[in-house]
Amino acid sequence: MNTKEIDEIKNILCSFISQMNNWEKYCNEIDQNKTLSFDIQFDKKKTKLTDIFNKFCTPKERKFGRPTTISYGNKDCYEYDPNIEKIFSVEESSNNKVIIVTETTGALPSKYQYILKKIHNRWYIDSKKKYSRLKNKWIVYSL
Repeated sequence: MNTKEIDEIKNILCSFISQMNNWEKYCNEIDQNKTLSFDIQFDKKKTKLTDIFNKFCTPKERKFGRPTTISYGNKDCYEYDPNIEKIFSVEESSNNKVIIVTETTGALPSKYQYILKKIHNRWYIDSKKKYSRLKNKWIVYSL
């Protein structure tokens, strides 16, 4: 894998993290709008989230994760924050699979592992894992 392709893969993940952060902020704004019914709020959140997943993630069913379920953080506690989550390493697993490890700083530093797959000459985020210090291994984590 060449430097240009590595940069492209990094940009895809960074854009996803940034858009997910914007989506979390959007959800918090919608929550403040008391003129909207719960169903309309939910539909707005899900529509925007589905658009992000369609753009960045592999097309597969995620029964217990986004975009099927809606969960997000609050101000100063967003799950996705490009200001504190930084790429630590990029590793080619196979011709069509890459593993990116990120680290977060702050009150609860964490490590995440994103698996990206190349489908029809384009890279998509397929899954995410979080490193458990307690279990000393990577645990499946919802995108």
